[in-house]
Amino acid sequence: MEQTERSPKRVIALHDMSSFGRCALSVIMPVLSVMRAQVCAVPTALLSTHTGGFDDFYFEETTRFMQQTLRHFQKLGLHFDAVYSGFLGNEDQIDVVEEYLRAYPRAIRLVDPAMGDDGKLYATCTPRLCARMRRLTEQADMITPNLTEAALLLDEPYCPAPEEETLREWVRRLSNGGQRSVVITGALKDGGVQNVGFDHVNVEYFTVRSDLLHAEFPGTGDIFASVLLGAALRGAPFAACVKEAAAFVCECIRITQATPQERRNGVSLEFALDWLARENAKL
Repeated sequence: MEQTERSPKRVIALHDMSSFGRCALSVIMPVLSVMRAQVCAVPTALLSTHTGGFDDFYFEETTRFMQQTLRHFQKLGLHFDAVYSGFLGNEDQIDVVEEYLRAYPRAIRLVDPAMGDDGKLYATCTPRLCARMRRLTEQADMITPNLTEAALLLDEPYCPAPEEETLREWVRRLSNGGQRSVVITGALKDGGVQNVGFDHVNVEYFTVRSDLLHAEFPGTGDIFASVLLGAALRGAPFAACVKEAAAFVCECIRITQATPQERRNGVSLEFALDWLARENAKL
């Protein structure tokens, strides 16, 4: 099953799947498909709804499925251009994700350390999972923590609007001396949002600012990281990947505000994908 020059890039996506609510695999697959990448989904958990804003959701972890899927991929001799992990069903899945990273050492390794938001842990995220997530991020080429997750990884107090100098120091520490690219997303600044990062290839710090648009929606972090990865697979510099991701998230929110619905359902991705397709068609 070799890839040819006309083949799309191929991504293993180790994320959860919610039946209702636009987040995780529900948004990762269409976003990366529009960016001309084939998503090979490996669910880490199955949920009736996502955990943000819903009570009594059904949750089932899929550790054995993850393990057996890797065995089958290896038996088939499949090639992958990226291994992309996010929300995990339990702390033992850290070991399984590490197996995927070892199996495909030439792939881009993107870890989105999905653990919480707005200073709070997700309902299924345990302190032990958080501790082991630190180990997983150390094996990545790129990590995309939000402000809450960055604080958890560094054992720092959460603040919704830290100074840019503080964020750069956090980015420096998360890069482990410049060994990986990092962007901390979602920090409030002067009525907007700033995403502060470090590009380990070009050895440069950067800040990408965008409008807040007075709304927050579940799943925007997954959309951000997916656009970032799609741009990286195209060969774009890390700062340009972050800029493209931030622009698309803003477009998703703008379109969603024009089509009122429950916030917890996520952004109106179906009406925003045309914008992303047009932008990629220019490249």
